[in-house]
Amino acid sequence: VFDWLVPLDLDPRDSYFVRVESIDHEEVMGDSAPFTIRAEIRVLAPKTNDGPFFFGDEVEISWLSQGVNDPVHIELREDRLLFDQFHLTVAESTTDDGTHAWRVPFSGVDIAADYYLRVSDAAHPEVYGDSQLIAIRGLITVSAPADGDKIGFGEVLTIEWSSSGVGPSGVDVF
Repeated sequence: VFDWLVPLDLDPRDSYFVRVESIDHEEVMGDSAPFTIRAEIRVLAPKTNDGPFFFGDEVEISWLSQGVNDPVHIELREDRLLFDQFHLTVAESTTDDGTHAWRVPFSGVDIAADYYLRVSDAAHPEVYGDSQLIAIRGLITVSAPADGDKIGFGEVLTIEWSSSGVGPSGVDVF
């Protein structure tokens, strides 16, 4: 038995074999069956505890890859109970440099806690890595009244806010 550490510079598209040979008798040898080296992608970030993320937030996506040729494809997916589904393309084709910044769009994404990001080899989509689950949340920012405003009894108070992800029914003001 011998444990062989697979070198990092092998091409996963090539076929390999291992030869075991007698030290004393070179003519005594045996070859393994052909095998390939598996290309892989491991997504490091974002992680579940990095969020939740809000519409407009910038999300840093990072990954390690081995045996992947430029470019990579990045997509947002939803993890449903019995199946996962594609939600939107984050980057159709980006350099496999291990990092990509993505801004959560204000439209086309629903509020949910079961999203994840998938980074895949653009030429070989069966080679991919998934992030941990992340949550995307809506956000309401109240801008008026401002800190220190003084409103008199019987006066009209103008309340102003900006929002994203509040849904079609709007908001209630209390």
